[in-house]
Amino acid sequence: MATRKKAPRRGAARSSRANRLERTWTDTRSALRSAEVRVGRKVAELVEQSGLPTHELQRRAEAWRVRLGQEGRKARKRALAGLAELQKRARRDGRSLSRGVDDAVARALAALNIPTRQEVQELSRQVARLSARVDRLRR
Repeated sequence: MATRKKAPRRGAARSSRANRLERTWTDTRSALRSAEVRVGRKVAELVEQSGLPTHELQRRAEAWRVRLGQEGRKARKRALAGLAELQKRARRDGRSLSRGVDDAVARALAALNIPTRQEVQELSRQVARLSARVDRLRR
């Protein structure tokens, strides 16, 4: 007799995903800190080489910060719009899939000559009506 493989526990899978996500987040933060340090060094080096007055460098840095903020907001809006579209498509596709499964189940039940829930309910209503009619005729 063949032995059946045990499916992995769902809790373990969630825990594994959570650990992976946490590891990714930690690695990302570490990479950002490292990048910030490198950028800071490079900026200090460029400031030293440029010979520009500090207030001019501050003005340019502020202009860059504003521009980066604007572009970041635009990117966020685009990402949210894309996410909303994906969610809309997922809902639509989910409904379509559900209808397809319902149709397939109905065809399978019909092929096996098994009544559907609606047919059973209709037959139950007919039996109830006939029972009431028989009771009235007996009186």
